[in-house]
Amino acid sequence: MKKRLITGALRQVGTELALTLIDQYGKGNIVLSDIHPLDNSQSQSGNEFIDDFPFYCVDCRDRKALSDLVRKYKFSRIYHLSALL
Repeated sequence: MKKRLITGALRQVGTELALTLIDQYGKGNIVLSDIHPLDNSQSQSGNEFIDDFPFYCVDCRDRKALSDLVRKYKFSRIYHLSALL
């Protein structure tokens, strides 16, 4: 199964999309990223399900960091939700 990346994943639209994609592709095929690091005091951003996904703190404006992540997982689709709302 091909992997999917969600940028801006710690916000409302990103978390809702992740929940939807789980049903279609399974947890093992979803990777989350956000410019904000996970906050341990909030149980990984307040969403327990995030613990089940690979998470990367990446600024989408950082071409090298994003490129490295894409190269590592060979994503078939990227849902770019950073700065959506």
